[in-house]
Amino acid sequence: MRGHAFIPVASFAAFALALDQTTKAVRLGVMQPPRLIPVEPFFNLTLGFNEGAGSGMFGGLRQGRPWAMIALTGFISAQIGVWALRAKPKLERLVLGLIFGGALGNIIDRIRQGAATDILDFHWKDWRWPMFNMADVTIFIGTMLSMSAALPLQGSTAIPAARSGLHSARVRTGSA
Repeated sequence: MRGHAFIPVASFAAFALALDQTTKAVRLGVMQPPRLIPVEPFFNLTLGFNEGAGSGMFGGLRQGRPWAMIALTGFISAQIGVWALRAKPKLERLVLGLIFGGALGNIIDRIRQGAATDILDFHWKDWRWPMFNMADVTIFIGTMLSMSAALPLQGSTAIPAARSGLHSARVRTGSA
């Protein structure tokens, strides 16, 4: 593993983890029934627990068995951590650090209480987006940055990802 990769990966992972765990600690510390604080007509701070994967998927299958989800997400997170440390492009290390830190935040919740703590609730009229937390936000941001870095710019082509990793070199095409 590359020594110079550790500090940026660890910094972004620590940022994501601290942001997630701090918001959850504040929410758990001040949340009293009715467990809902309206912030905007479309947004509430609330308190919920997710035993499943992203957006509550497979929650019924994992109910009462948090160790299965801990093992699965722990394995995937370890792979992301190794990938982050081995990545050559700096952007790739940083976004994988965000994803890794967010994943660790949800793993800590599952170890501590058997489910991820969700606090953000967006809705419109009777439609509700699945609740989520800051770990999910950092995972999403890292994933979107990763995907956008892999897309070619208009008027250019990206070197294939298999050769260059996440951060694609750009080659100008067309006339000058």
